[in-house]
Amino acid sequence: ISSGMMSSPELSMSQAHKEIELFGKLIEKMHFNVKGLLFNKQKKKERFLKKIEKREKITDNIELEIAEYLTKISSYNLTENASRRIRAMHSMINDLERVGDLYFQISKTFERTQSEGRELPEDSLSKINKMLDLVHDAIRNVRENLAKDSGEMDLQKSVHIEHAINAFRDELMEFHYAKLEENGYSNQVGFIFLDYLNRLEKVGDHLFNVNEAIAGKKVKSAYERVIEERG
Repeated sequence: ISSGMMSSPELSMSQAHKEIELFGKLIEKMHFNVKGLLFNKQKKKERFLKKIEKREKITDNIELEIAEYLTKISSYNLTENASRRIRAMHSMINDLERVGDLYFQISKTFERTQSEGRELPEDSLSKINKMLDLVHDAIRNVRENLAKDSGEMDLQKSVHIEHAINAFRDELMEFHYAKLEENGYSNQVGFIFLDYLNRLEKVGDHLFNVNEAIAGKKVKSAYERVIEERG
């Protein structure tokens, strides 16, 4: 989009959408960096921390550049459908930037635990690893949906992934309280576990928001009501 506006608003919107696809790819790279940070060899930790910090700054810049480009497109005389698409793209980039921010915050928590000499036990790390895998399913789903025409998109898979993330979050909360009760770890280490868990669950929420924006419909509130009624 650095080359400027295209010959028509429709072409410009397609160009902005391609940039959002690249944004999704960058988020996936940040995900792998966080996984590497938590589970790779000690000597590579510094490299992963630097990559995450650098990429978080890039996500800020990308959001700003795409937002400015979308604002320029909005100055044209757009159809109602085109205006809706512009609003949806603003929503997508906002949520993707929040994901980048959450990954950066996870890296800062990790950095703090290293400086304080606190480590999560093996079984707790294994649970976080599984949560990361579920979140990666959500990232891949977003990237698949961004590559489709919005008319082809079915939110059913996205709802299923979001439900799996929330159900596992609930399971891990029970695991956490059991660890505290049996003195499996201290409160301070428990806070680290909760920090990773809560941030990853929020990543899942933001990714689901992106899918809703791609589809152009809100299903989450209706879906949550169904879950509550079943409960």
